[in-house]
Amino acid sequence: MRILVICLVILSSSGVMGQGLYNKGATISIATQTIFIVPDSLVNNGTLTNNGDLRISGAWINNGAYDAGTGVINFNSDLVQTINHNDQSFERLVISGTGEKQFLANITIESELDLQASNLISVNGAKIILNTGATVLGGSDQSHVVGPVEVKGTGNWIFPIGNGSSYLPVQINNVATANTSATLTLYELNSGETLTGE
Repeated sequence: MRILVICLVILSSSGVMGQGLYNKGATISIATQTIFIVPDSLVNNGTLTNNGDLRISGAWINNGAYDAGTGVINFNSDLVQTINHNDQSFERLVISGTGEKQFLANITIESELDLQASNLISVNGAKIILNTGATVLGGSDQSHVVGPVEVKGTGNWIFPIGNGSSYLPVQINNVATANTSATLTLYELNSGETLTGE
């Protein structure tokens, strides 16, 4: 028993790396100061609690429960990645690597969205939801949201949207009412199309 405890302590303060991960119903916890690397896909049909640094290079299919804890999740592939988080929350989300990230369900950001490289592209009308107090880092022609973004709460709002090649952010300052929210979607007019009063 003493050796097992020592191994777990060493494991929690270092990095862990595997291939793909398929959780068939177990409870998995990633401790603070732990880097957990999944170089392929991660399918969660159990419970995954993240207080560390989870890095995924393949698809993320979350059919179970994801407890965002205090952790960060980083989608870092140079290939196209599918993200199906089943309308749950991430505490901190990092978008890196050059491959586009296609999200199939709403994603709520509790604390921080870090757009370093590649675009988050909405599928099925899914939206990025920035909860009260969530911040946006980065944002560029190379990294933005292509799809609807909803912002909640008070303060200065940033909608980190673009059209896939150009970053076209919208900012609304000094929102004062706590229960306020707004959703913004970019719509580009086709040739010959005019903007109506709708």
